[in-house]
Amino acid sequence: MTKIIFFILACTTCDLEYKYFSKDPFKTCGEQGNLIMSQISKWSETRNGYYTPDNKLVFGYRCE
Repeated sequence: MTKIIFFILACTTCDLEYKYFSKDPFKTCGEQGNLIMSQISKWSETRNGYYTPDNKLVFGYRCE
């Protein structure tokens, strides 16, 4: 099974957090990753990044 791992940072001195999601076999990694990114975070114009509702920075994902 392929999974998508999101990398989330709560603060500059905090450990990296990971969120795991199952990947849809009919979508590319980019399509699925962007869809999940838009569901778990929102773009902040003032901070130029994707942030979760509790203000954690989502800075990337990878498929395995």
